[in-house]
Amino acid sequence: MGIFLFLIILTYFFRDYKKGSILILLLMPFLTMIYFGGQNIGLFLGLIVFIRWMFFSHCKWKIMSSSCFLGPILILGFSYLISNYYGISPHFPSAISNTIQLFLVFVLVDYLVRFPNLKEYALRIIIIMATILSINGFIETITHFNPLLNLSLVSGLYSEDTRIITEIRFGLKRAQSAFGMHTSWGGYAFIVCCFLLYLKKYCNITFKYANYLIILLGMNIFFTGARSAFLGFAIALLAFVDVKDLKSKKIWGLILFVIAISPLFIGYFGDIVSSFTDTEKVNGSNADMRQTQFDICFYYLSQSPWIGNGIAFTWEYVLPQNKDLLGAESLWIPVLIDQGILGAVAVSSMFVACMIYLIKHNAMRYTTVVLGFLVFNSMSSIPNISITDFVYYVILLCMFIPNKKYKYETTTKRITK
Repeated sequence: MGIFLFLIILTYFFRDYKKGSILILLLMPFLTMIYFGGQNIGLFLGLIVFIRWMFFSHCKWKIMSSSCFLGPILILGFSYLISNYYGISPHFPSAISNTIQLFLVFVLVDYLVRFPNLKEYALRIIIIMATILSINGFIETITHFNPLLNLSLVSGLYSEDTRIITEIRFGLKRAQSAFGMHTSWGGYAFIVCCFLLYLKKYCNITFKYANYLIILLGMNIFFTGARSAFLGFAIALLAFVDVKDLKSKKIWGLILFVIAISPLFIGYFGDIVSSFTDTEKVNGSNADMRQTQFDICFYYLSQSPWIGNGIAFTWEYVLPQNKDLLGAESLWIPVLIDQGILGAVAVSSMFVACMIYLIKHNAMRYTTVVLGFLVFNSMSSIPNISITDFVYYVILLCMFIPNKKYKYETTTKRITK
């Protein structure tokens, strides 16, 4: 089944390489879950997009040289390659895939700047995907049956190793929608929900049923039962708090309504808050278990502190020998083990670059969302959702912001000279 999907997307790409490229980048979290020939199709499709751009874009060097992402991407790409080459356990497919995905950031910037109509196309794709996935997550939570994931497994689209989560947390079945983990769905819903909410509130860009989709995405973050997602999302929502909103009668009506019904749910939400310290209530990792994970991390980091032990070393070598590592429940655990201090600095610089990019594009409020996502990912692993997936949405968001204080150095006119 994977090969057929690959051929369909490839055909679409050759018919319209610009829209095909945007589609592939936005589908990347899912394409990396679909395999044929021992490799995920995201690797092949990403490589095709990158090669086409490198050979036929006349402004690639201007795009890269003027971007605040250039330094972090070069450092992180160098970290992938050097860790893989000198590490104990080389894994070239992962190193190549990760490096290519980094440089696809420049492809997205180039196409969105030179072909402004693509941002509306990208928004339509995001809305369609978010609607399907969030409705599926709602159905999954209510009925304990996951239509999309079951269909993907029955059709052979996903590997048989993909696990259907049946765990109940806070009285609800934990949603994973079309992902292999609930935190992955939480990460995707987090990114898209904040993205759409910002467009609606600060860019005056909306669409039919926008409010319902944003609320449904927010509900799905809750349905995942991921406490790290709750905390990260709570921080991210601070970006949308505005003193001016207090003058709105609707806001005061909502506040009074929440206060009125709060006694009915105070015990329920009290259990959620207490679960951060008393993890036995939710069968999750407690502080001691997470400390053990970091102890394991620091042990392997000490063997190769600067460049790490090699890409995928955590999953292919450390985890089979150390069951206490569990799911390596933090972004920093595999980064430090695989890529060492250099990798940690590189990943940190990517988050800093996101904030710089947002500030330059008059979207300083959204830096709070970056911070929220960083907290979320620092407290939990988010499989299939990479830092570059987050960067794609940051870049796309800035393309919608009107009256930018900072005009991207590569405006259409200057690029095409």
